[in-house]
Amino acid sequence: ADNNVPIVITSDSFTLDYANGYAVYTNNVSVNRASRQLTSDNLFIYFNDAKSQSTKFKSIIATSNKNHTVRFTDNNIKATSGIIKYEPAADGNKITLEKNAIIEQNNKKLISELLYYDLKKEIAYMPKIKNQRSKIILG
Repeated sequence: ADNNVPIVITSDSFTLDYANGYAVYTNNVSVNRASRQLTSDNLFIYFNDAKSQSTKFKSIIATSNKNHTVRFTDNNIKATSGIIKYEPAADGNKITLEKNAIIEQNNKKLISELLYYDLKKEIAYMPKIKNQRSKIILG
């Protein structure tokens, strides 16, 4: 996403703690930035430098409550899972999906307990997890 485009976050309630470098949004959370949208029950943002009150963040973690899912869309990509993590400092184009992760794109569906996805390169990686199988559905 374009760095000049603002990120708009809405929720029923939130706590912003600059001194400790985090923000917590709860209930009906929606995050929008250009073509990207994320919805979740909870959103945790950890800022790079708490003392400078910078709005640059080191990680965003979106979680869902029981029987709900976190949803992420970006152009032709749709992703759902129990937890979605985004860490721009590590690599600004990658997201991690955990717990019943599904990515749908161009009539393909990837299903696994854990998925890594590079938004820029459109590459998914499903690591081997003991006693777990990953699945891809084409067409």
